[in-house]
Amino acid sequence: MKPVVKSVLLILLLLPALTGIAAAQADPPEDLQAALTRLTTAVERLVVMLEQREARELAENNARQVAVAVDILQLRYRKIERIEEEIRDIEQEESYFPESQEMLNAEIERVESQGRSETGDLEGWARVEIESMELRIGLEAERIKSLREKKLLLENDLAAEQRRLTAVEAILDEWLDSL
Repeated sequence: MKPVVKSVLLILLLLPALTGIAAAQADPPEDLQAALTRLTTAVERLVVMLEQREARELAENNARQVAVAVDILQLRYRKIERIEEEIRDIEQEESYFPESQEMLNAEIERVESQGRSETGDLEGWARVEIESMELRIGLEAERIKSLREKKLLLENDLAAEQRRLTAVEAILDEWLDSL
């Protein structure tokens, strides 16, 4: 039983005894029964108001808790969306690599054919350009390797976040069912 209700009931129980003591010490009021009825009604209204207040406070507390739970879910969903967006960006960048590599290889072939001297040796300028393009191909390959490693880490993070989200949703479902 709630402390407020206990206090009100205690007052109601002690009231007749106190009125009896007061009645024995002083002249009894003419309409003691009517006064007791009004007092009882007032105390009952007070109990109802206190119960309503407690129910309202409980509902407000539950609403705040639900708001916090929704905020937590939104954070998790946004984090998952951010990770998925990063993965898509990496995949898009990876898709450009084969085309870029083909263009560089074609350019290398063009420079090789134009840079051959009459003796069949590569001229100095052609050798420099070819080395530069081969370096670019190597750097791009390293970049793609790095992106693939990052993508793998992001996919692991995504799976972990999805597991956490599922766990949070299960906890929230249980909690909402208990309300």
